[in-house]
Amino acid sequence: MNTTSNDACKFFDITLNQLVTWREDDQFGGIEGSIEKMLNCDVDFILGHVLKSGIELIGSSANLSPSYSHNITHLTSLADKVSKNLTKRELLHVQAIINLYSGDINKSCDLWESILIEHPNDMLAIKFAHDSYFYLGQHPQMRDSISRVLPYWKNDSHLYGYLHGMHSFGYVQSNFFQEAKLSAFKALEYNPNDAWASHTLCHYNEYKNEFDSGIKFLRETEKDWSVCNLISPHNYWHLALYHLERDEHEISLEIFDEEISKTLNLNRTLDLVDLISLLYRLKLDNCKVDLKERWLKLQEVYMNRIHDHGYTFNDMHILLMLCACENEEGKKEFFDSFDCYLKEPNREDLIRDSCNNIIGTKKFENYLKEVNRKFGVNLFDAISYFEQKEYEKVVDCIKPIRYEIFKIGGSNAQRDLFHLILTQSALLSNNLEYKKFGINLVNERLGLKPNSNLTKRISNRFTNYHS
Repeated sequence: MNTTSNDACKFFDITLNQLVTWREDDQFGGIEGSIEKMLNCDVDFILGHVLKSGIELIGSSANLSPSYSHNITHLTSLADKVSKNLTKRELLHVQAIINLYSGDINKSCDLWESILIEHPNDMLAIKFAHDSYFYLGQHPQMRDSISRVLPYWKNDSHLYGYLHGMHSFGYVQSNFFQEAKLSAFKALEYNPNDAWASHTLCHYNEYKNEFDSGIKFLRETEKDWSVCNLISPHNYWHLALYHLERDEHEISLEIFDEEISKTLNLNRTLDLVDLISLLYRLKLDNCKVDLKERWLKLQEVYMNRIHDHGYTFNDMHILLMLCACENEEGKKEFFDSFDCYLKEPNREDLIRDSCNNIIGTKKFENYLKEVNRKFGVNLFDAISYFEQKEYEKVVDCIKPIRYEIFKIGGSNAQRDLFHLILTQSALLSNNLEYKKFGINLVNERLGLKPNSNLTKRISNRFTNYHS
């Protein structure tokens, strides 16, 4: 690494360790404090800046905005200044961050994978690729990326066990359920506190229709995974979903209030998604408890996100919140800024010769923007139409793209929200063909989860087809 500071290297490792384990260390000020200490030790530490920018950019639309450009300009200027002292691996890491900021996240993943061919023990590249594949909805890639590097690691290497946790999540999201279960338990043998492996088992129990087992597992192991503050609210979200399945709305809301909302004021993206999604699912399930105050509290914290476009998956939750709060002015502001985002020209990259001299520029491919054009427009319109009770238009928006929605990122469980909205819209439609389509969507859901009380409640509320 291009630093002569042992302390900078130490804090780099401390930061990366917290990121991989999903557990912040208060003695160092968490991830933010560790990054600050790292760069105070060496302000020109290239991989330190790469680590900082990767954490800030992956999965967060806020930092994809033009206001973040000074960070990227600083990184590129710094890399140019010391380029002769940088290794090929460091230069590839820098370029991956530049592409990431410009929305060309697929290219970033390609660069991280190039690093891993020569350096399969580079945990920074492993982690950034793993998380980025998640936000791209590229689950086979998430699985295979870990499969490629695992044989090169010794089982007594630091963080080795966490690779199995990552592997297990790639397995479960690509529907290799037995492999996912085995890999998750292997990870937990190495590290009982591996909350990402525990998270895999949340999905396993969800997809296998074993909601009671899911509750039992999470409650019995709560002391292990709950200490991992970066992911524990999300595991509690899964716990709340299990109770929602059992029509136990009060318990779901208790978990919402006591566990998931604890970090609300930190304004973290993953918490945003969990909180909004859970309330909206309760709303769809005809929850009898008044949710208005909870919605307004979320809006108070997350209103500053309505201009942060890039990740469709994040944006859809902001719009769900605005609709639930009946904030018409906010919705207009959201759609106006989204339209401006789509019209913005793609950023430019520098073209260099073999001696690293700048010889021209080229436009970046902005994959995230293309996803927004292909899917975001339809999905955002569908959410608005649903709130306006224009159910046929909801079906028209979602039905043509429903088998490609995975490309907006997130997990299969998280994106199920769109299947719920589509199913209810079809059943509520005045169009007879769409009503029949809605019945078939209920059949789909029962085919995957025969014992789903949630789906049976949908069927009972909207159709007499199923008893």
